[in-house]
Amino acid sequence: MKFSEIKFWDHGDTVVIRNIARSDGSVTTAIPAIAISDDTDLLALYIPKDTPFKNNWVIPPEQRVSSVQSIVPSAQRQHRDLIWWNDTIRLYLQGYSYSIWLNFDEDSKFISWYGNLEAPYVRTSIGIDTRDFAL
Repeated sequence: MKFSEIKFWDHGDTVVIRNIARSDGSVTTAIPAIAISDDTDLLALYIPKDTPFKNNWVIPPEQRVSSVQSIVPSAQRQHRDLIWWNDTIRLYLQGYSYSIWLNFDEDSKFISWYGNLEAPYVRTSIGIDTRDFAL
């Protein structure tokens, strides 16, 4: 894709953040977010608390290591409806294998940050695709 063909989002646009399964290329998570800023270096997205999203993890995190041999392939799982737990700003740097999540409480007070290791994002017609490097 040529630089002139890259789709940049305007402040306030809705963007879908999709996580793509390493195993089979299916969508494991799809979260709508609101564009804050988008340029050649940084994409900043806002996920408001209580945003509904889809996820297809069927095994609780604490059981994933012990059940790795019996995990159903991603494309065969049912997506479930979930609700995002707090106001979050996600920062994506072009070409880097991580994103930074800034979390805020109900009073808009900063409460924590999180570094998520993931494949560099790829722009799509509806948002971005990435692949979590689940450790």
